[in-house]
Amino acid sequence: MHSLFKKFFTTLGIIFVVLAILILVDALHVLTGPWANHLGLTFLFLVIFIFCLRWRLTFSSVLFLSFIIMLHKAGMGMAHVSNWTILGIAILAGIGLSLLYHPHLNYVKRLIQGDEPTPFATIEDQNEDVITIHSRFSDTTRNISGEFTRIDLDTHYSDVDLHLDDALLTTPTATIQFDCKSSSLNLYIPLEWNIEDQLQKIGSTIDYNGSENGTGSKTIYFTGRLAASNLTITRV
Repeated sequence: MHSLFKKFFTTLGIIFVVLAILILVDALHVLTGPWANHLGLTFLFLVIFIFCLRWRLTFSSVLFLSFIIMLHKAGMGMAHVSNWTILGIAILAGIGLSLLYHPHLNYVKRLIQGDEPTPFATIEDQNEDVITIHSRFSDTTRNISGEFTRIDLDTHYSDVDLHLDDALLTTPTATIQFDCKSSSLNLYIPLEWNIEDQLQKIGSTIDYNGSENGTGSKTIYFTGRLAASNLTITRV
């Protein structure tokens, strides 16, 4: 978890530095124009708005979007509309959208049914030769043995060590499907397997300890997405 906290505080530090720079630019009136005012507050509200969208906080997302509109209503041709009117519209729209779209009710339902991992926990499930690993704010090690054709790796803010030393590929190919956000992943893969990287990487890196190319005829495909994550492949 050390690397996750390091990423968190690094991101937080960058946000504060950018916020300080924008407040200074705003105070010195370096930029002019209807969109050049309240840069610091706009950036802060925008960060919170993105956070709310990420965590599907419908009402809060609409509320902070309305704050941004209030700051720049002149540039949007809404100078004659009062802030109370914008806030009232935002509250009504937020309540309405929350009633129409309520992902957190579905989230709670999945938690009760055991289909969604709780925070600071990891769930592993196997359906025949398909293995699914969900991890949330967790530090975990998993050893895969036996046959598999696909591994679904779903991690958020987690450190995961996945050992495939004893795994068997009875088919020419297999797939590891990634849906990983702000995670540190260590995969231990036999040298005999070839790796076909088809990952979408967003602010993420892949490092190899050992050869990138396999020595055998079996191929494992990496598909899905890595966001703000680090994947390390160690050959065994």
